[in-house]
Amino acid sequence: MKDPLRDFDWSSLYDRYDAMCSRFNPEALHLRAIALRPPSDRDLYYHLADRIRMTHNKLSALSIDLYEAMLYWKLYSNPQALAKVVQPLCDSDIRAIQSGNLKRLFAGLPPHLDRNADAVVALVKQLGHHGVLGMKTATALPARTTFLHFLFPEVVPIFDKMVLKAVGRDEANANHNVGVLCEYLLHAWALADRYTAPLPGRWRETSIRLIDMALWVARGEDTCDKPPVREPVAKSWQRPGLRLPIKGASLSSTIIEERRGRDDSVACVFGVEGETMNREQILEFVNANPLCHLATCEGMQPRVRGMMLYRADGSGLIFHTGRGKALSRQLLANKQVEVCFNSQDTQVRVAGVAEIVEDMDLKQEIVEARPFLKPWVEQHGYDLLVVFRVTQCQAAVWTMATNFEPTQYRRL
Repeated sequence: MKDPLRDFDWSSLYDRYDAMCSRFNPEALHLRAIALRPPSDRDLYYHLADRIRMTHNKLSALSIDLYEAMLYWKLYSNPQALAKVVQPLCDSDIRAIQSGNLKRLFAGLPPHLDRNADAVVALVKQLGHHGVLGMKTATALPARTTFLHFLFPEVVPIFDKMVLKAVGRDEANANHNVGVLCEYLLHAWALADRYTAPLPGRWRETSIRLIDMALWVARGEDTCDKPPVREPVAKSWQRPGLRLPIKGASLSSTIIEERRGRDDSVACVFGVEGETMNREQILEFVNANPLCHLATCEGMQPRVRGMMLYRADGSGLIFHTGRGKALSRQLLANKQVEVCFNSQDTQVRVAGVAEIVEDMDLKQEIVEARPFLKPWVEQHGYDLLVVFRVTQCQAAVWTMATNFEPTQYRRL
């Protein structure tokens, strides 16, 4: 592994690191248990480091709230990974199960850990034995090392593809390889001893964390030997200005009147300056932003909750819930629903009718795609898993460009 820090300007580390954390959102739902919301990535890191280390020193279990905040800190720059790993914790039953798993995991942790690669790797492997969301799969080495870093910040570096790219190990799935982890541990310790010992003592981070930050900052700066990437030509609704995770494109769209002579269900739904945002592009947006809020009615009282879309396609929007939950009862009483999907600058609202889907193949597909459901289904059976599809969809798009325009829905 190479050393990219020989000429690193340590005095600019904080500024350069902060500049790369633009996706951090202090109002994120996953930080709701933190009374005073940290305003930045580094402030959240300091809060987590203090709280988790204090919990470990007292030999008490880590709360599920604090664990959720840690997962947000690790994954917020990757919205799809964040949705896949963290959103299931919005379900109270799953949250209770995961809280128990976390307690059992915490009970087996050692009070101390030395700089011994074999011991660290053994502990990393041990974290996968308790079924904790984010750490139970064989590819979860980045999340496991993040968890151990907060417990043992002087010893365990955060192992992910960003720091590996900085040290020259950018082959596919290197961050899932235990052998590469063992090699990186030794390299990170050597870098920490080489560079951070002489630094002035103004840092709140440990030497290992400073190396993590420096490598993360440096990872994209060593690109002189790589050919430039050709960017696709963007349509007007994809031009820079508003970020939207549709294949890295941007969106600035307004809702327009239906074109005369066309049925309102055709692909031309939204547009800007003659360009259109069609049905496929809306579905792509929805699938790229599965974290959403679903509104129902219970009598005269509106209800809303966070959800994670399973899939959106030409047949509608597919979700799942539990048969005993309030959402299931509300859908049986009133099928009218509305779902709101957000990216950083864009909002898509979809109104429709929720229909219960009794399709065992679809249920099995969902459970296979979302392993956190398996223990629940094994205990209670598939009958308690309710799948529903939102159909007869009407969609509206909001951006800052249309903030003062009346909301108009068009068939999707």
